[in-house]
Amino acid sequence: MIALAAVRTPNAARPVGAALVFLIAVCIALQCGPRLAEAATILVRTRGEIQDERWLVAKEFRKLDVRAGTPVAVIDYQRGYQYWPPALISDWARLARVRVVGEVVQTDDNQAQFWQVPPDRQALVLEALRKTGAHIVVASGVPEEATTSGWTQIENSRYYYRLL
Repeated sequence: MIALAAVRTPNAARPVGAALVFLIAVCIALQCGPRLAEAATILVRTRGEIQDERWLVAKEFRKLDVRAGTPVAVIDYQRGYQYWPPALISDWARLARVRVVGEVVQTDDNQAQFWQVPPDRQALVLEALRKTGAHIVVASGVPEEATTSGWTQIENSRYYYRLL
């Protein structure tokens, strides 16, 4: 915007330049606004003690003595963040300093979702993830009706983990 403001234009073009700068500012606000609003909500809710779910995953890994570089797998489905799952995974993985070596991406197809298939098929998926070298699998977006026996929910979060 500074570069556009520095461009010399005839007086007749000034309203067009001002409209262009306004339009760019609106586009930036629309692009960054939702994430900034979420960050502000978290800051207010936690009174500056920022430990959202991604921090809680990393904190749980520290409690479990999961070391930096440990290979982990992910079962991910974030309906509300349909465009950001890789960013969300990399957030907690970077905070925990672990390496994601396998991922099961959920879809809107209920027949293909990890949590909707029978336990024997889930076991096959977990075995395939174990063969990638993963020591632990982290699941997000777990439906409330899902059977989570053998899984541990991370306190105050919607994330679950299971040792492989």
